[in-house]
Amino acid sequence: MMTRITQFLFGAALVALFSTVCIVDASLWRGAVTGKYFWFASAMCLAVPLWCIRMYRNPQGDPVIRSADIAFAAFAVYAVLRHVLTEGIGGGMHWYLFLLMIPLYAMIRSLSGSRNMTALLTGIIVVFAFVEAVWGILQLCGWLPSYHRGFRITGSLFNPGPYAGFIAVCVPLALSLALDRTVISGKRWPGIVALVVMSGVLPFTGSRAAWLAALAGSAVVLWTVFGERVMTRIPRNRRVAGMIVGTAVVLALLYGAYHLKKDSANGRWLIWKVTASMIGEHPLFGTGQGRFAAVYPDAQADWFAAGKGSEAEIAVAGNPAYAFNEWLHIAVELGITGLFVFGLAVLLCLGVRWSGATATGGYGNNRYTAYRASLLSFCVFASFSYPFDVLPLSMLFTVLAAATASDTRALRRQPGFRNIWPGMALCVVMTGIVSSGILRNRPYYADWREAHNLLLGGSYHDALEEYGYLHD
Repeated sequence: MMTRITQFLFGAALVALFSTVCIVDASLWRGAVTGKYFWFASAMCLAVPLWCIRMYRNPQGDPVIRSADIAFAAFAVYAVLRHVLTEGIGGGMHWYLFLLMIPLYAMIRSLSGSRNMTALLTGIIVVFAFVEAVWGILQLCGWLPSYHRGFRITGSLFNPGPYAGFIAVCVPLALSLALDRTVISGKRWPGIVALVVMSGVLPFTGSRAAWLAALAGSAVVLWTVFGERVMTRIPRNRRVAGMIVGTAVVLALLYGAYHLKKDSANGRWLIWKVTASMIGEHPLFGTGQGRFAAVYPDAQADWFAAGKGSEAEIAVAGNPAYAFNEWLHIAVELGITGLFVFGLAVLLCLGVRWSGATATGGYGNNRYTAYRASLLSFCVFASFSYPFDVLPLSMLFTVLAAATASDTRALRRQPGFRNIWPGMALCVVMTGIVSSGILRNRPYYADWREAHNLLLGGSYHDALEEYGYLHD
């Protein structure tokens, strides 16, 4: 009886954790963004201890440490040491959220080895992506407000770009449910409905990066389901012709996407060139986490001062807070060292292998295919946007990485179940300390909201006093 209660509570905690994407707190400054921080921290304080209790009552055998786990652990240690040695123990909100991704990874990683838990995670993710898609449709119809003045559709997020990215990354999971041949056709309808609604809302977001991401992940799923069967039935000469036509279609889509928002594309190209030039200033260890926005303006000024910028680039130049390419962003802030370790972990999760097979009988378990496809979608989207600066997308990446890590190479020597308890205890302590650091800031965001309202209402003296109090 107690085991069932624990399982139920833990399942409820997982639902609460993933519902972070839908949280909007109007009492806080930028409530569509900041409200998610405090809900996520609270949900982690509930989920992590329940995870430990669940593992104690139902350990499900010894844990298996895999190659991707080692790579992600190395990246986490490197990032933490890099921050502590240069900035000290403290940090901003994004630093605390990064730290919470460590116990989140450990928790999801321990669950994703179970077929039932993997199916549960898939269902939860698709449900919330479906909710977000419906949310966007209601905004388009004018029945719900948008959270950005310049756009009609944002879902529960602050911008249509990250909103579209979240849905696009979830499309391969919904597609896999719709095409799942291991269940009867009647049980595929939830996946089909979710896929139709999510695919229908994506074009209205205007996010070309999200469109490309959804197509890339969906192509992997479709190839896994139908590729071998189709290739065996098509003559060789037609395969070559099909590849040529497919390549032409992809190039045409890329050309059309570029000209759809040409100025925006040129602006991002400028940001990428300037960002790439910044890497050479601190090539090995980077400028430090959270430092991109501080160092970019000087780098862009130097770029134009050296006569490298064209008139068209001068017209689209700005002061961005993001590199609009997470790989370049990581290289600037954590150096080539950080990018190499992180990229290696991602490649392992995507299934890039040089030799060998897993300890459990080989690579490529079909139940992880959809997660790999979604992870590929995330990587495509991350090449054109800033998902690691958006909490729901950072959570989604952590879940996808942890799930796909379960299908990478297992280490030859494995720890016994008793040997992992210090690590789980560390996760609980870290969650408690970091979450308390996040939650204690909530009153300040509420006060900032009040000061902002006073400013908008014309009460400048009162607003100035409130801002002065917050600054002190």
